[in-house]
Amino acid sequence: MTKLPEVAGLILCNRMEVNTAKVELCLAGLFHALSFSTWPAVAAPFTVYTELFDAEAEGTIELKVMRLETEGDVYRQTKWFVSTDRRLRFPLEWRVTQCRFPAPGRYLVSLRFDGELLSQRFLEIKTKKAAP
Repeated sequence: MTKLPEVAGLILCNRMEVNTAKVELCLAGLFHALSFSTWPAVAAPFTVYTELFDAEAEGTIELKVMRLETEGDVYRQTKWFVSTDRRLRFPLEWRVTQCRFPAPGRYLVSLRFDGELLSQRFLEIKTKKAAP
């Protein structure tokens, strides 16, 4: 029987660091919005972190960034996922590179499993204010 994964949020950050000596995972530079001075803008690489759990499924997981004003995708990445044990937890790092924002506005970051929505969150893209 297939059981789609549950998602423990979508966290946006500059990078994920793993310290194997201390067995620690650190999310550095958490953010909810990005600012740029020129358009279109290509964001510096960033990470979308999530954790999947309570899953018994096999299929494609897709991370998308969509501009809400036009409903057009500005970024897309897929991964293959397999879980046969609902007790396991799966930390996932999505390294987002070459994400191009055509204009300021509200964007939607979403995670789907074989087309089924698992989680989503907003990302505000703003125009950077000029220094006085």
